[in-house]
Amino acid sequence: MKENTTSCAYSIAWRGYCGKPATAPGRCADHAEVKCQCCGEPAAGECCQTFTQFVCGVPLCDKCEDNGRGQHRRKAEFDKPTWPDGPDGMPY
Repeated sequence: MKENTTSCAYSIAWRGYCGKPATAPGRCADHAEVKCQCCGEPAAGECCQTFTQFVCGVPLCDKCEDNGRGQHRRKAEFDKPTWPDGPDGMPY
């Protein structure tokens, strides 16, 4: 996360930091309440993983990340052997 607290430090995928004037510590009004989709903590920015011509863009905190297949979880969870399969036998 960007350390400058006078402008918004929320990281926008493939664009960089928001940069709008910060109203809350390090966040503008647009990003002050954004939560991590994975764990619910305050999000640091958007997931920048790409899928063909699309960017994921899911809000994530500094403790969560994408596994390269569009699945998000805590970084420590990536040490576990595999992701669970869905009801159809295919990975989520």
